Amino acid sequence: MPNHVRPSGRRAAVVLTVLALAAGACTGSDGPTANLDPAPPPPPASGPDELVMGHEFNASSTRIVNPSAQTGGTLRLGAFADANSWEPARTYYAWVNDVQRLYVRTLMGFAPDPIRAATVVPDLAEAPGEPNRNFTKFTYTLRDGITYEDGDRVTSGDIKHAIERLYQPGVLVADQTVTLRCLLAECDERNLPLYLGPRSGHLSSIDTPDDRTIVFTLRESYATFDYLMALSSTAPVPPSKDTSAAYHKRKLATGPFRIASYQPKRQIKFVRNQRWNPDTDPIRKPLLDEVVIEFIPDLNELDELLIAGAIDARADTGLQPAFQTEVLADPELRKQVDTPLDGGVRYLALSRSVAPLDNIHCRRAIAYAVDKQSFQEASGGPAAGIPAGALTPHGLPGYDPEANRLPNGADFTGDLEQARAELDACGRPDGFAVNMSYLDQDPEPDRARAVKDSLARVGITVTLKKGDRATYFTTIVGSPATIRRDRLGVASAGRSSQLPTTAGFWREFAHGDSIQAIANPNIAALDNPAINRLIDRSLTAGPDQWTAIGRQAEEAVMDQAVYIPMLHSAKAYWRSPRMTNVYSTDFVGLYDWVNAGVSDSE
Repeated sequence: MPNHVRPSGRRAAVVLTVLALAAGACTGSDGPTANLDPAPPPPPASGPDELVMGHEFNASSTRIVNPSAQTGGTLRLGAFADANSWEPARTYYAWVNDVQRLYVRTLMGFAPDPIRAATVVPDLAEAPGEPNRNFTKFTYTLRDGITYEDGDRVTSGDIKHAIERLYQPGVLVADQTVTLRCLLAECDERNLPLYLGPRSGHLSSIDTPDDRTIVFTLRESYATFDYLMALSSTAPVPPSKDTSAAYHKRKLATGPFRIASYQPKRQIKFVRNQRWNPDTDPIRKPLLDEVVIEFIPDLNELDELLIAGAIDARADTGLQPAFQTEVLADPELRKQVDTPLDGGVRYLALSRSVAPLDNIHCRRAIAYAVDKQSFQEASGGPAAGIPAGALTPHGLPGYDPEANRLPNGADFTGDLEQARAELDACGRPDGFAVNMSYLDQDPEPDRARAVKDSLARVGITVTLKKGDRATYFTTIVGSPATIRRDRLGVASAGRSSQLPTTAGFWREFAHGDSIQAIANPNIAALDNPAINRLIDRSLTAGPDQWTAIGRQAEEAVMDQAVYIPMLHSAKAYWRSPRMTNVYSTDFVGLYDWVNAGVSDSE
């Protein structure tokens, strides 16, 4: 791998003609990114005019950074570890799903710009799924002229086979794939399907009347089914080539790139797929010749390669603390950094099974007294995210940056007067004692101490209880019995939006049906009939109602004062000065590699 000079950042802004890709995103709109001092928005695009839009700090969440029409070159990425699998059916890491946009196409996909990146749009399909009246049946028609890298045509039967493969015993599936499997086949109480894959027959719930039509009949209403059809795990697989899980050994790429070589735990290389037809693909506008990912288990070496320019970015996650501190302190290097919100929210879960938190006024006292600014600082400062007034992450229906049902002061440092009023109302004017559990993993200990110190200001005495990584979310805060036994009134946790839908975020988090004895995702054990109905309604309502339902769900959950939002999380990402057409998604935060380019031909 050739070395590049250390980027100084002192480069003239490049004046370039804006692509159609860039024009759709350069609207001048400010997005809710985690800014330290946000760059001003660019002027609106107007026809063929040229715009000065070089690299700036934290610009990729609101526009295309460094737009360019230049083709060719190799994008060099690094990652700490290899994927668990490059087989789409077996992938569950978000960063691998993001990379798979290079070579995997699905019926639906996510929009290729930062403003609408949480929106699904047609990919292999000509249009979104056509639903019946109660959203239990969806019909898709494939675009004509789509082939695999070996020239064979993609058919509806290939998509059916790919989904049936998800039921094979031993296939690891992500949570959202569990949802898909149980919509199309009967599952037991553990969400394990009774159907065992294509070797045991075919799913009657998927019909393929011809090679371009596929019809799904669901076991219950699921209005956001299009989002499930954007999962890379549903990418087509022809039955005749389904020989193993070694995806890199089969000619199955449908995107503009294919896997050229793969050395496990060392490197994977993607090169252009000559059989890809750009006329059939509204999402991908590739410029690169190659994308190479090096797997580098030494984090210090990774940082050294980034700063030296030997690799352009990390494919898997953000910067390590030391490197992050260095580049954010340097005005020039900082221009190569983005800190987009990543679709996650850190929160405190308050247990009503532990007195005095069975009293809503005592719970509200915590909500008003806690200092979210100190929590942010303990998390790593502004680059780690923004103080949260609402639970709904950016990119989900119902997200409102101004929403705050339990305001703890204009600067999020606490409303101590209101907290004391709530303590009076709950009969504890001098405060009370409570245990708080936290994960024994940085930066959680610092976050826990920040909560403890801020609540002490109104007499709420917190005893910290650390939990180990192996059991924290299974048998500690994930066990209602443990919470009662150890009187864990407060728990520190977080949640990400695996799918940017109301049900995808709220169902496990706040629906009564999600409560379980071990690995309980509903840590606060919230089981409110009205909230349950709202979440269920999001699966029986059309897209025009999703935002309103999302906001109602947010308000209803917040009114229970069992989940206290603390931080909308972000990560700091480095992008090389040679990278062009850079933008990040607004519910995962990662860059969209398939539309990126480089400013040289190396």
